Parts: sequence; structure tokens; C-alpha cells
Amino acid sequence: MADYPYLHEHRSWKGSWWLPESPEMKFAGFLDYDPGEGLTLSLVGGFDDRVTRRESDEIITVLASRETFPVIHGSAQGLNLTLFDAFATGSISYGLGFFDGPSEQTITANALLVGVHAPKRDDLLFEKVVFGISDLWRWCAQSAATATLCADKEGSLTGAGTVSIAPVEPLTAQFTDASVTLSHTLRLPHLDVLAGGARGRTEDRPVMSVKALQVQSLDMLLESVWALKDLVSLGVGRGCAVQWLRLYLPPPDPDAPLDIFNQPAGVDVYLRVAETSDPEALVSDPYRMVFTLADQQFEDLIPRWEKVRTQFRTPCNILLAPSAPGGYVENRVTMAVTAAESFHKGLGEEPKETRTDKITRLEPARAVLPDADWKWLCSMVPGGFSLKQRLRSLADRLPSTVRPLILPDVEAWVKAAAAARNDLSHAGQTQSDLLRLHAVASVTRAVVLLNILSELGLDEENLATALERSAELENACQQAHKNFPAAPINSD
Repeated sequence: MADYPYLHEHRSWKGSWWLPESPEMKFAGFLDYDPGEGLTLSLVGGFDDRVTRRESDEIITVLASRETFPVIHGSAQGLNLTLFDAFATGSISYGLGFFDGPSEQTITANALLVGVHAPKRDDLLFEKVVFGISDLWRWCAQSAATATLCADKEGSLTGAGTVSIAPVEPLTAQFTDASVTLSHTLRLPHLDVLAGGARGRTEDRPVMSVKALQVQSLDMLLESVWALKDLVSLGVGRGCAVQWLRLYLPPPDPDAPLDIFNQPAGVDVYLRVAETSDPEALVSDPYRMVFTLADQQFEDLIPRWEKVRTQFRTPCNILLAPSAPGGYVENRVTMAVTAAESFHKGLGEEPKETRTDKITRLEPARAVLPDADWKWLCSMVPGGFSLKQRLRSLADRLPSTVRPLILPDVEAWVKAAAAARNDLSHAGQTQSDLLRLHAVASVTRAVVLLNILSELGLDEENLATALERSAELENACQQAHKNFPAAPINSD
């Protein structure tokens, strides 16, 4: 496996650690990274995590506990290390501990940089981030590796075959303030001589990188990483994981040509993430994706996704949020309809009739109503779009050839979705059975997803293909035709 800082692997470092403001006070300790638990630093000794005030030579008042150590520096195995957002989870003192600090200390940190002593988390230090995403090879729809099998005239395999590898041209696109590149790292064919025979192997691993126009902070570059991870997740149809992260400092002399003495330094990143992925794990059901780069050009898709994710951040986050199998269907309904409502609000459309127009139509009632009743009546007049209007608008935005596939009866879906959400939000319960609620959630999610895909530039042919290829969308179509079927055609 390549020398990447994989986030699914356990790592440890032993060395010395200190606070940037007190570099003379170093403590020995072990730093462990666990994919599930995150970063834990165990020190012999420790940093004083109290806020104290000396009242006299004999009296010290402890005012409060120090909540965090914003930055901790370390040196381990010849490497510079930086821990961010650390806090003590356990401090043991065998004496009074007022003067010499803890005897042992356990610290948890949010992020680790291996290869640099960073002064602060928000310092503008890095020009590029390179990273791997699970399922990226399937989604990118290009491969440097090919395999062939030979057959005879009757179609029987002859036993001959080849595995070959060839470089692939990188794909480049633009964010507002950075360039995004999708490239492939290759391992040339190699023959392992084994005690029992021989084995050939080669590798093709797609890698993404984001290079900023100007140096950025850790979190600024991470935001770009999460945005691209979400895009791949949207295309694959399930949550993908960032497998590894490596930042790059600018070269020592930006004006000099890059050579062996003027290379940008790489900084490995370790942090606790919601999902991890083993790059060596086999992929099941690899071809049931929503869309791939075969459906949309990389250089067009990336800037569109930046715009869509900014404009429709809430519905995108709802669709991409991991949902536990067997989770409560009421939550799924509420979130799906909220995503639909949020997406429509993101479109920025204005209603044809304003709230003032609606109140004007009620003016004849003003003459016969007391002032208190008139004010109450006006307070009941809604402003903007109703939920049903928003849902109908999302259905109308779908291509005419795609709409019947996912919404055979638009009005039946609109009424069911609005009633389910309103009942759950206002009455706390609904009369619909669980199977119908499941259909409402599945179909509504699918409608929002198809609208997002349309904003990304997928045409009606791509959308129709997605309905057949994606397991989630295919299931939503089946649910729609079962629960919201088209009205029968009257032959008379």
C-alpha cells in the first residue's frame, strides 16, 4: 500500500511535547490515533490546566479549569507535530500539584499535523491539499488499468489474458479561489516470486487535489475537501469517506524553479471523521450509481457543484446525512419535506400573489368584523408560497419525460407529503400508515435529488438513466407507482 496517512489505520508516536508559549517545559509522552476514538496524548507530567491567582507566598487560589490548549507542539521520530484544540480529560497529581503540575495527564485533541509546527489553527500556511475518497475510482469513469481475457472461436476461454496500465491525463476544473485536479497514481506491473509460484500486481489509485490561488488555513482547505467528498457521495448514491489527507506548504523559494532542494513540504493530517474506509476492501454492487463523470464533464461539474452547494446547502446536507437502517420513518418524512421546502426557497422565486394582495381580497369582510377579529383574520393569512405550492413547483421543474417515472400522480404525492409533514409538525402524529409514510419520504427525497442533479447540468436522458441505475431512485419509483399511481384513463 502507498505511503499515505490513511485515516482507517491506527498510528502512534512517542516523543516530547510542549506548549508554544513555554517551549522550555517539555514532557515525554505517547500520542495515539484511533479511527473511532480520535487523538489521545498520554504524558508523563503534564500541562497546568488550571487558572490560578497567587494571593501570597503561602496561598494560591484556583479560579477555574482551563478548557482547552489551542495548540500543542511535539517532536517524535524526527518529525515536527502540531495538535489543535486539545483539552485534558484526566490529570493525576501524586503531590499537591500546585507548584509542579500534574504527574500524569491524558489529553484529547481535534486534529494533528505531522510535518510542521503550526502557530495557530487559522494561520494561512498551506497552498494545496491532496486526498483520497472512497469509491472515487468507480465515479471518475476513467481508468489507467485494463484487463483482457482471450477466447477461441467457440467462445471458450483459452487461459491467455493481459493486465496493462497506462498514464491517464489529469482532469482540471476551477473553484472560485482554487483549482481542482483529479489524477491517477500508478504502480507499474510487478512480478512477486513466491514460494509456491508467482503473482503479478499493479495499481491505479485516483487522487484529488485542491490548489489555492493564495495560501489558506487548514479549515479553509478542509471545506473544499468536504465539498468534493459530498459531490462524490451524491454521484455514488451513498456516503463516501475521505481516506487520507496531505497538505503542502509553499516551496521555500516561490520564485525559484522547483527542484530537489525547493520542493513544497508535505504535512499529513489526522483527525476524527464520521466515516472511514479501507482502500483495500472490495466494493459490492459497483455499478448502481446515480451519475458519474461519463454523464458530465469534470470541468463543468465542479464549478456548478460549488454554486449548487452554496445555494442549496441545507437540502444537500439533508440528502447526504447518513441515515441509520431502520430509523424512525417520521424523522425521514420531516427531513425529506424540509429538504424540498428548503430547495424551493433557495431558488429565490417570488409568488404571483403577495400577502398584501390576499388581505386586499378580504377587505369586504372588514366592514362587518370588529377590529380584534379583523386583526386575527389578517394574522391567519399566509405570506409567500404554501408547502403544496413549493412541492408542485419542484415537480414542474422535472423534465416531462422524467416526471411520470417518479411522480405518476403529482397531486396525490403533493397532498400526501404536505399532510404528513403538517400532521407531524403541528399535531405530533399522523393517520397515515408506516408504509405510506415510507413512500412519502422516499419519493420526496428522490424529487429533491433529481432537482439537484438538474441544477448540476444533467439532462433528461441522464436523469432517466439515474432512475434506472440508482438503487435508491429505483426503489422510490416503485414506491411512487404503488402509493401514488396515475389515475386510470377513462375510455368513455
